[in-house]
Amino acid sequence: MKKVTLFVDKTVRSALAKNRDCSISYRAALDFFGQVVAYGSDPHHVGSTTESCQDGFKKFVCGCHHESGVVKKVFSEAYRLEACLTYRGFKAITLQLQAYRSGERKAYHTFKFTFDKDGSPAGACY
Repeated sequence: MKKVTLFVDKTVRSALAKNRDCSISYRAALDFFGQVVAYGSDPHHVGSTTESCQDGFKKFVCGCHHESGVVKKVFSEAYRLEACLTYRGFKAITLQLQAYRSGERKAYHTFKFTFDKDGSPAGACY
């Protein structure tokens, strides 16, 4: 099993304390983080077959799109992965997942997933 670490930025903590509306996007980001880790870290996991992989970020964990292949490849090559949840002024939570090779301090691959305040996917960079 790879070492996977999740950091929650203080901007998320303060946004949750002030405004309960962002808790929906926070839960969506945590749920998706769990799906990515489960899919990427299990070599026998074939992806989600019960839901449409065209919806939101599901193409990253479906097993049939190029994006899910990138997730598998990154997880297989990485020594450790770090994830960080941040909240920015545009009322969205961003999940950033960075992959590191053994002995390196600089990430060799970064995924960024943004969730709107209603929990819907807003954008992805990989």
